[in-house]
Amino acid sequence: MDNIILPPKRPSEPNESWTGVQSVVIAGANGSGKSRLGAWIEQNNAARPVHRIAAQRALHLPDLVNPMTYERATSQLYYGSYQPNWNELQRRQQKIQSRWGGQPVIQMLSDYELVVSTLFADEAKRNREYTEAAQRDLPTAKPKDCSLDILQRIWRAIFPHRELVVKNEHVSARIPTSGQEYAGRMMSDGERVAFYLLGQVLCAPSSAIVVIDEPEIHLHRAIQTPLWDEAEVSRPDCTFVYVTHDLEFAASRSGARKIWTKSFDGSSWEWEELEASYGLPEELTLQVLGNRRPVLFVEGSTDSLDSTLYRALYPDKLILPVASCCKVIEAKRTMTRLGPLHHLAVEGLVDRDHRSDEEIKSLRNQGLHVADVAEVENLFCTSAALCAAAAQVKSLDVCEAVESAKARVISELKKAADAQIAARAIAEIQFRLGGFGPSAGKANVDAIQRDLTAYIDGIDVDTIFKRCKERFDQIITTNDYDDALRYYNCKGITSFVASAFGLTARAYCILIAGMVRSEPRGALAEDLRSRIS
Repeated sequence: MDNIILPPKRPSEPNESWTGVQSVVIAGANGSGKSRLGAWIEQNNAARPVHRIAAQRALHLPDLVNPMTYERATSQLYYGSYQPNWNELQRRQQKIQSRWGGQPVIQMLSDYELVVSTLFADEAKRNREYTEAAQRDLPTAKPKDCSLDILQRIWRAIFPHRELVVKNEHVSARIPTSGQEYAGRMMSDGERVAFYLLGQVLCAPSSAIVVIDEPEIHLHRAIQTPLWDEAEVSRPDCTFVYVTHDLEFAASRSGARKIWTKSFDGSSWEWEELEASYGLPEELTLQVLGNRRPVLFVEGSTDSLDSTLYRALYPDKLILPVASCCKVIEAKRTMTRLGPLHHLAVEGLVDRDHRSDEEIKSLRNQGLHVADVAEVENLFCTSAALCAAAAQVKSLDVCEAVESAKARVISELKKAADAQIAARAIAEIQFRLGGFGPSAGKANVDAIQRDLTAYIDGIDVDTIFKRCKERFDQIITTNDYDDALRYYNCKGITSFVASAFGLTARAYCILIAGMVRSEPRGALAEDLRSRIS
């Protein structure tokens, strides 16, 4: 494949030139100049033909297409006009006015009929060449596939529930099960845009750079990847440039080189190539880079109630759940290393879990926040949250309801004390074992064995278990509710307190999160934030 010219990464640098690239993805925040970059590529790659498909495109598929010669159809599709005596340079110069109406970034393309005309003209050209060959040489080899043949083959792969019928300058679709046929203009948006985009790709000039702005529009996620995979396979001579703000689509182009547009000042860009070696899923990395708010990685999933609570507590931050505490730590470290790609404040937040004070101090030294509760669910159960819930549900006796909820938590902790003690002690032992690390360059096998034995002997399991037992015994004896939230690891704790207010656990959590969201600077929200440091 030939090379592709890209603008400088920074105003003071030279243009970039990439060779042997099948596909490029351009992604970035709104206003970062993605579409203008696509237009720049079209206007500054004079050594190769560039066929750009704008994001603004009319999807009207005519019932009947007027036949054209192949030369006229391709010229009008590529340049917006047909002048048989013009050379390539003259056509390129006319392209901005004729095809783009003088506005190459924002002009809506209304060339669906031209795409279909070019496909039919290509088929007619193939048929004519085959006939001439047959007249000249018999027997004649099987005719090569024309663009319409390839389009129909791809269509069958991505729309197995519909048949594409193309004949006599007419395009329609058929339902295989019933045989019912309907006109092209009656196709769904997805069917029409798939036909249009495939047609544009198949009709593009030989060895072209094909620039597609917003390639995901009107396409269901299930067919986006197979459609563009097939499109690239059908045109191995072309370089595909996808301009998108759909981060899931950007991440799905696994073989593409990814460009992140950081900013655009009206005449030049600041951009970086997003390397695959950064260590985070590409979609997550792009999601971070695609926003302009401080980022907070948290445990859990996108639709979990704890994520809902964090979004309510920190409305000015982008909350990104990444499943486990290990993933939070990894994400924070990775995005810190990616400092040159962004200027965002990136933070991580984990639960206290069974961690010792020593381990928590280590996490905070790495720039991570640790909630002063064993599980995020415990944030829903603070004294302030209980009082707010009691008032909201109009309990006859607020104090009695709150004390009843607290008593239930302590009671359940008492039942689970042995398991909690063991879990906490084991977690501390595992943390201490993780601290063993002799210098590999200075130690032999015997020395490592001696050091490991000594290190393990230095871990006093009895003392650790005794300390953990004393802690939980004190919580239970003194009814220390705050310490119970700090050390009691139990996902079901919200169900214990919710029952005091006649609510289910989910309804109770939604109630608390809703109160925080409605008053993000209120007393309840401030109390919960104070437990995160």
